[in-house]
Amino acid sequence: MWLAAFLTALVRPSLPSAPMFVFTAPTPGSGKSKLAGVIAIAASGHYPTTMAYTTDEEEQRKRILALLMRGNPIISMDNVGRPLSGDAFCTVLTESTFTERVLGESRVATAPTTTTWLATGNGVQVEGDLQRRVLFCRIDPGVERPEDVTFPFDPVVLAQEMRPELVTAGLTLLRAHHVAGRPTEGIKDKPFGSYESFSEVIRGSLVWAGQEDPLQGRLSVDEADSHRDQMRAFLQQWNDLVQSAPHTVADILSRATHPDSSRSAPGFVEVLKEILGVDDLTDCNRKIGKMLKTESGRIYGCFRIRPSSLRNGVKCWRVERAGE
Repeated sequence: MWLAAFLTALVRPSLPSAPMFVFTAPTPGSGKSKLAGVIAIAASGHYPTTMAYTTDEEEQRKRILALLMRGNPIISMDNVGRPLSGDAFCTVLTESTFTERVLGESRVATAPTTTTWLATGNGVQVEGDLQRRVLFCRIDPGVERPEDVTFPFDPVVLAQEMRPELVTAGLTLLRAHHVAGRPTEGIKDKPFGSYESFSEVIRGSLVWAGQEDPLQGRLSVDEADSHRDQMRAFLQQWNDLVQSAPHTVADILSRATHPDSSRSAPGFVEVLKEILGVDDLTDCNRKIGKMLKTESGRIYGCFRIRPSSLRNGVKCWRVERAGE
């Protein structure tokens, strides 16, 4: 998959959109950041611009705009320790421009999104809508202390020295695939929504050349999507608790915290706390209502949330099996 990141960085301005490439490993010192650096140096001649990841959506948007306005070709978020998410990233990874208020000013600015995004971290997780916009590359050194492993060469130095050859080889592959008519054998049955051009140009070239389809890395995203696992558990236990009967948020909380509920759905309250990111569900009715509205209709496992009729002017919700 790192080849897909390298080829993408070479021609990113010609692609309407491109996914984020995440390099992850089970243990520190596996070479994630070094690989990201090698890709950036080979493609652009420079180390990637680094951006500290934050879960603060407003701060996230302003940081992204500032870097895009500088025209950084490759941006890397190093050592990501919290689940990746955010509407801002969803926008920059699918749209051609990004608009936001300039940090410290009242004016609004728009910048092109022709940047290749990388991220590194141990056991990186991806949540929400960002999940379908990410490709994973997993590095497994197969040793307990990978930082102690030595090599007869420095990959960063080698990438610097061989950059002309690497760029020539990458562009030659893309050109050869184009001259051959951009054959799509092997990828037709695996669409990559929002990234049709990336799929045709980058994926198509790699698969045509006999390399592994970079979309194989998407299988790891499901495994790393803790939010999806939490929602599956939440809906399963909601179903165990009240079946398909419509309930208000207050009803759900009352039933969940009732002593008798500890036997039928023991983990309901805990998983709900995890989803909301709180330690106590007191005064969380509004947060729960917002979450239910956001997740309404989306299938997790075999269940989904649906709005139901009002009860005394209060919205009710129910869980149903998909397909009902």
